[in-house]
Amino acid sequence: IGLAHNSEEPRERMFAIDMLAAFDEEAGNNALRELSGNDDVLVRRAVFSAIKNIWDDAMVELCISAARDPDLHVRYFALYHLLFSSRSATDAQKQEIVSLAEGLLSDPNKFISELAAQVLEKYGSDKTFDLRIRQLKHSDPNVRRKGAEALGDLKDARAVPALIEALKDEDDLVRGEAARALSYIGDR
Repeated sequence: IGLAHNSEEPRERMFAIDMLAAFDEEAGNNALRELSGNDDVLVRRAVFSAIKNIWDDAMVELCISAARDPDLHVRYFALYHLLFSSRSATDAQKQEIVSLAEGLLSDPNKFISELAAQVLEKYGSDKTFDLRIRQLKHSDPNVRRKGAEALGDLKDARAVPALIEALKDEDDLVRGEAARALSYIGDR
């Protein structure tokens, strides 16, 4: 705990933070909670990277807060944790997570907005349907492919016209994903 707080060497601090998370004991968790508010962005990144395997409502609360961090990596790790912590979150936390993720759908970073969409889908929000339809028209074929894949997972018949249009996409992976999505919707 002292090394995580006091070392001048960044690698030592990161190692200490990883060790605190690995032991998953109350003292280690409390130290991680304390370090999550550190002024050093590298420390915050390490904390939220390390806590991805700690599933309690206090860590969920920290991640809700960290998903608003100005640092892209801290936001990403926090959202990633929230994606897999639905069993640990209270009903009130789930509502806050949905509200937070809805706001992050328009994040300029495509990784954050995609992770926010996955969080919303995990928590049962229907707010991502329009986003997924818009993704089919994106300039990046990877974004179009991910949109088609997600629409197939949603199994929403409203997506059929847009997916049929995506069968004409210039990218063969997008066309294949659109076909797969249509088959999933047809199986519902």
